[in-house]
Amino acid sequence: MSGIRNLTKKGFLFLDLLYKLQDHDNTTNTSKFVPADSEPIFSIVGLSLGVFGNLLALIILVKSAHIHKWKVFYKMITTLSIVDLTGISFLSPIVIAVYTNEMNWVGGKELCHFFSFMLIFSSMCTCLIIAAMALDRYVAIVHPIKYRTIPKDRLVKFVITGILLFSAFVSCFPIMGIGHNVVHFPGSWCFSNFYDSFIDCAIFAYFYSITILLLVIMTATLNIWALAKLIVGKRSNVRRGSNTARSKRHIDVYIMILLIVIFVVFAVCWSPFVVRIIITQITGRHDKMVDLVTLRIASFNQILDPWVYLLFRRESLRRLVGQISKRLPMSSKERFFAQLFSSSSFHNTQIEADENSDNSLPVAVGQKSLNSSDSKTSMKTLEITEL
Repeated sequence: MSGIRNLTKKGFLFLDLLYKLQDHDNTTNTSKFVPADSEPIFSIVGLSLGVFGNLLALIILVKSAHIHKWKVFYKMITTLSIVDLTGISFLSPIVIAVYTNEMNWVGGKELCHFFSFMLIFSSMCTCLIIAAMALDRYVAIVHPIKYRTIPKDRLVKFVITGILLFSAFVSCFPIMGIGHNVVHFPGSWCFSNFYDSFIDCAIFAYFYSITILLLVIMTATLNIWALAKLIVGKRSNVRRGSNTARSKRHIDVYIMILLIVIFVVFAVCWSPFVVRIIITQITGRHDKMVDLVTLRIASFNQILDPWVYLLFRRESLRRLVGQISKRLPMSSKERFFAQLFSSSSFHNTQIEADENSDNSLPVAVGQKSLNSSDSKTSMKTLEITEL
């Protein structure tokens, strides 16, 4: 009897030792993957690059206003830069403060709500703006005549205001009880608790993640459709035949390249995070380290967005392609794409200023169309070349 008692006692001691070793191992792994001394450096560098890049992009947009005339696409780009600048300016200092405070959350519940609000707002707002930009380009390229009849100046203000209000409303869901904001591993960020299977947390987790994924799919579809129209060249033969038409088609290609790169950056940065939310809700399995990594990938979006605009601006592409074309022999196809960004393609800045405008054609183009013998052909030519 005493032997059985001793064996049982030794068994409990062994299990207790295993538990302590496992607990120690978990603590070691946490400190190994999340070093408190290196994280502030990462956040400080990201904050510096994000603030500097967004401010530089805004300055360039304002200084080049005499060229783009604040058309729809450029108003959207400006709003996107402001949202990115606001998000990174508010969120990064909080993360830095937490890491310098030895991973203890600062500011209490109120700051947690604010952090979650800004994180949801910036991601939702960015996704909606990119989707709106893709829709604008789709209508302009696929349905150009209808695009000219839309009161764009008034509509774009309404759309931007609606995007900001809707994003702010969705960001308030966890504060209003649809979801529950908590501090997430390793204690440096707050977001709605997508680990719980409670109905309120599940509703917000699915709504937030599925909304962003659907917007990503819709934006990809619109971009592919518009780009296919440009490549296949199903726009009017008359439009392609004039110098004005070729220049405007080059501008369409430039804007589509910029938009597609912005979209790809957003999709690559945010898709892993929202997919993780869905997987966690469906399977119930938690992997906090993977969630942290996907969030850090998502945080790169606000840093990269302004640099994408700065690097893929028409002037930057034109300068890059010009240098390459001087140094390397090119085939006919490569020469065609080089001409899309050549200085001669953009010699007339008034053409770019009128890209999304409701103004009429230059007099020479209008007169040439009106002097044609066939009145129907003339009116059709006038309508298409006005775009």
